[in-house]
Amino acid sequence: MKRILLIVAIAIFSISFLAACSSDDKNKDDEKTESKADTTTTAGVSGTEVQVSLKEFAILVDPDSIGTGDMTFIVNNDGLIEHEFVVFKTDLAPDALPVDKDNNVDEEGDGVEFVDELEDLGKDTTTNLPLKLDSGSYVVFCNIEGHYASGMNAAFSVK
Repeated sequence: MKRILLIVAIAIFSISFLAACSSDDKNKDDEKTESKADTTTTAGVSGTEVQVSLKEFAILVDPDSIGTGDMTFIVNNDGLIEHEFVVFKTDLAPDALPVDKDNNVDEEGDGVEFVDELEDLGKDTTTNLPLKLDSGSYVVFCNIEGHYASGMNAAFSVK
């Protein structure tokens, strides 16, 4: 009889333990979903959509050329660390922007015109940047210390 009671007690404990673990996993999944939703900005998307992926240490832009008018950069930080997204109008090559003594882009340097930026983009963040761009050449980059020098820049054109 003691043996049966022991087996029943172990079974009840095991079922309770598994149910608690399952509930904790569900709550963790809900927290992840809520956390990601909290980091997504739902600013209106207008005109042409341009997908941007930020990661260590590259920026991927698709498409990298569009027509003039309203457009929206949909910027995803797919990296593991914080990034930012800066847009300059310039005829300079993406890796030839003016830099300061620390090799960060001089945002007021010669040959560049600041357009707009998104700062403090944590990992797993998606943020929209709606703009109206004139025809010309642009460079997008991350200007967090060391990121531009490590290759986080890309050309973008408007025709």
